[in-house]
Amino acid sequence: MSNELNAFNGFAKKGISFNPEGKTKAVIYTRVSTKEQADNNASLETQRKYCELYAKRKFLTVVEHFGGTHESAKSDDRTEFQKMLKYVRTHSDVAYIIVYSFDRFSRTGVSGSHITEQLKSRGVIVASATQEVDSTTSSGMFQQNLFFLFSKFDNELRRDKTVSGMREKLRKGYVCGVIPFGYDNLNPGKGKLPNLVINKEGKLLQKAFEIKANHNLTHVEIARRLSKQGWTKNFKKLSDYFRNPIYCGVIVSSVIPGEVIEAKHPAITSKETFLKVNGLLSQK
Repeated sequence: MSNELNAFNGFAKKGISFNPEGKTKAVIYTRVSTKEQADNNASLETQRKYCELYAKRKFLTVVEHFGGTHESAKSDDRTEFQKMLKYVRTHSDVAYIIVYSFDRFSRTGVSGSHITEQLKSRGVIVASATQEVDSTTSSGMFQQNLFFLFSKFDNELRRDKTVSGMREKLRKGYVCGVIPFGYDNLNPGKGKLPNLVINKEGKLLQKAFEIKANHNLTHVEIARRLSKQGWTKNFKKLSDYFRNPIYCGVIVSSVIPGEVIEAKHPAITSKETFLKVNGLLSQK
């Protein structure tokens, strides 16, 4: 460089430093997808062990641990995940986020890639203990983004299988998901067909339908009368219950749009009473 240009050294732009001043501080983030996995804890322990071994191998100092619980990575709006990101953004001496694998960090595809790009612009690297890529290079970032995209694709495949199973179950007349208010399930368990029976609350709801159909009282008055018999729900909930055909033995769902299915579970009220109640509500 000529002496004439030396005078302009102070104006030279600084490049992005992926490990400024040789920073060696790191945080570890671990997670599982379900409460059952978290209760078992084996996977979380394994993840943490591999992450700590990675840090030791790379001569990194782990200053904080995040996660350690169940958080679905279908969304990046996770409590522990966001807590970890906030910590990294407010502690400029942290240069690495260590995860067991990139799908532990995110399974949102493009969104996960965007977050890692933002972190990289701040000099923070997302490192996988089991999928070592040099994300400071273009080819390394490409590999990392592929991991995020494949995780997203895997999520979509799982969702398709789940939805297909739900459709088949619904079309056979079985309730999917949360058991409706007023029923107990005598056959609980993942993958099992529910065996619903009407409980005490369901019998009170049955009376609510009858009062509405025969006397057309306000929801406030219906709830007040039933409270003497043990009704505890807010009167506003009656509107939701009165409009849900599940209580007259009919299944409808956005998973099977346009279809109306005869349910297997016992009805809390008759179809005639249900339609009468909803006719009154429509007039109102």
